Amino acid sequence: MPGLWELRFGSEILYTDDRGDFLISGPIVETRSRKDLTAERIDKLTAIQFASLPFKDAIVIKQGTGARRLVVFSDPNCGFCKRYERELLNLKDVTLYTFLYPILGKDSQDKSRNIWCAADPAKAWRDWMVDGRGAVIVSFLGGIHWGHVMRQSPQATQSPAAADSTLVWGVMPSLAAWLGVLMPPYAGLFVLGLAIIGCYLVDRRRYAALGLQAWMTLRFRLTAVASLCCFLGAAGS
Repeated sequence: MPGLWELRFGSEILYTDDRGDFLISGPIVETRSRKDLTAERIDKLTAIQFASLPFKDAIVIKQGTGARRLVVFSDPNCGFCKRYERELLNLKDVTLYTFLYPILGKDSQDKSRNIWCAADPAKAWRDWMVDGRGAVIVSFLGGIHWGHVMRQSPQATQSPAAADSTLVWGVMPSLAAWLGVLMPPYAGLFVLGLAIIGCYLVDRRRYAALGLQAWMTLRFRLTAVASLCCFLGAAGS
C-alpha cells in the first residue's frame, strides 16, 4: 500500500507513514476478499522450513503407515501437552516428531533428560504423557478404604480410632502414586509396582476384618498382573 511502511517487533507487525509521524496498530484487511493481510504476513515471516528442523533430536513415533508428518514441541510437565498427546493417539497414518521443550522449570529439564536417555525414548515419552495407569490403580486401592468407612452407619462396631487409621491408610497409596508419577519412568514404575504389592499385603489383613476375604483370591491375581506390568515397564524404560 503506497505510503504505508511495515515495522516488525518480533512476531508483531505495526505500520507507519513515510515520515514516521503516525503509528498504526491492528490488522489490515482487504475489503474485497476480506483477507487479513497482516495475519498472512505474520504467518509468512514466522514460518519454519519443515526440512530444516533437527529431526535427529526428535522423539519419533510412527502410527499406521506414517505417511503424514507432524511436528510437536512439548514440555513433560505441561498439562495441555498431556491432553494433546492423548488426542494424537487418534491420528492414523502419521509420523510424530516430538521435540522436548522443557521451559517450565528445572524439573521439566530433568524429566526431559530422563526420557531422552531411556532405552526406548518413544515408549518412555508415551508412558509419562499418556499412560499413568499404575498411578490410577494405586490411588483407587486407597480410595476403597474411604468407601468402607463412609458406608458404615453411626452405630458401626468399628471404633473411631480404627476408622481414623483406615482413612489415613486410604491416603497413603495416593501419595505413593503421586511420588511415582514425579519420578523418572524407570524408577516411578518400579515404585508403583511395589505400592500395588504393598496395598495387597495391607488389604489382606484389613479385608479379613471387614469380612471381605472372599475377594482376595481375585485381588491376588490382579495384583500379580498389575505389578508385573509395572516392573516390565520399568525394565524397558
